[in-house]
Amino acid sequence: MLLYPRFVEWRKLGAGVMWRKQLLLSGIFLALGVPLCLGVFLLSPLMFRLLYGPDYAGAAIPFAILFTSKVVVLLNGVYSYGLWAQSEDRKVFWVMLPTAIISFVCNLLLLPRYGMFGACSVNLLSEILVLVGCFVLARRHMKQNTPVAVPPDGPTPAI
Repeated sequence: MLLYPRFVEWRKLGAGVMWRKQLLLSGIFLALGVPLCLGVFLLSPLMFRLLYGPDYAGAAIPFAILFTSKVVVLLNGVYSYGLWAQSEDRKVFWVMLPTAIISFVCNLLLLPRYGMFGACSVNLLSEILVLVGCFVLARRHMKQNTPVAVPPDGPTPAI
């Protein structure tokens, strides 16, 4: 959310500039987030056992899944806030509405059988769906609003 004012400024510079900045930010978040998430998956079982005892060791993997989900939320922000900065609020709504319905149905189906593990997995799935939807919409918006380069001597005549 702290980057939203930057998105507004980048929007003024053009769709291509905004898209390049979004790709740069998501690359940085991925470069930092992927190793961090892998580390959390590897270390959380040990840390939970040490900090909370063996009774709570089963909470380590749901914790790691939720942590990964929050890293995906950072990536979501890069594209959803970028769309909001370009007055594309309705498009973000149309990504989030089906995602909420899918999340609700998945929770109804998975919670009774898988409990916390199912709930965490549904959360991660929902965030990934929002990320994919907002990424596609942001890319489409950039392509639609980036002028096509015209050669310096004018357009090429049709043959």
